[in-house]
Parts: sequence; C-alpha cells; structure tokens
Amino acid sequence: MELINMQKQAGKGLVTMSSKGQLIFKGNYYNLKVCEECGKVGLMQGINKYCSRSCAQIGEKNGMYNKDLTDEHREKGRATPDYYQWKLAVLERDKKICQFCGSQHDIGTHHIRAYSLFPRWRTRIDNGITWCKTCHKNFHHRFGYHNSVREFKAFMKDSPLQYALSGDF
Repeated sequence: MELINMQKQAGKGLVTMSSKGQLIFKGNYYNLKVCEECGKVGLMQGINKYCSRSCAQIGEKNGMYNKDLTDEHREKGRATPDYYQWKLAVLERDKKICQFCGSQHDIGTHHIRAYSLFPRWRTRIDNGITWCKTCHKNFHHRFGYHNSVREFKAFMKDSPLQYALSGDF
C-alpha cells in the first residue's frame, strides 16, 4: 500500500482531505477501514473490505476453493509423507526426465487423474508422470485443471517421445 509514500508526501502538501473526510493521494480516494478478514486497520479505496489481495481471496471467496476438503487437508495440503514418497517414486521411475519433451530441467510431477477429484489415486505411482514446468504449464493451459485420463492421453499423443500409454488408464 502507499501509506509510507503518503506520509512522505503529506509534508509536501500532496496529500489532501476531501469534504467527506477521505484522504486524496495521486488522484485516489482512501478511507480508514478495518479489514474484514484479518482485522488490520488501514487505508482502503472505494468499497474495498480487505487490506490485501490475499485477504480478499481466502477460503470460500477463492475461485479454487474446494468444499470437499477437510480442515486437516486444507492445513497440511500436499505436505504429507505419503505425498512426498509418491513424488519421489514418480521422479525416480521416470529417471527425472520430462516424459513429454525429454528435458531434465525444471521438472516436477503431474497427477494423471486429478488430485482433487480422485482422492484414492493421489499417491498411486501409476497415477503420476514427470513433466518439465513448460510442458506441465502447456497441459493445463490447453485442458485446464481437474483433468481425466482422456485429456492426458490427448496431450501425450503430441509428445515427440512417443510415451507408451500402458497400464490401467
């Protein structure tokens, strides 16, 4: 926020007060308000109810909010020993090589069956594949999130490596 800037500029006469008691700085109107999420008191513009973007996107207000998760899962996320072991096993199986383009840089894992939709498949090694960051990003750009095996197979058909689509997909 521009509060520090405002304090510096106030002495120069660049911060003024409107007839309604709002501070005016660089043509923007600010009100002293309490953030509805964290309770911080600060200067906010217009009808803003939150002090920051992160406060405005917490919990059910976030577009990625999943009502089916437990509070425990929300707190831990994917930071569990089982998930960590799954990730290591997938990377080891694929020799830390992107299974789409063959890159060995910026690699990570991807769930073939969506993590959020298939809880029983989350830590099955046959539900993971190693992709580089670019290929992973391209997949989600093309198909979005919450994917199925069908999207995975469609994407992998374009791979120059001719990935063998075997297994119980």
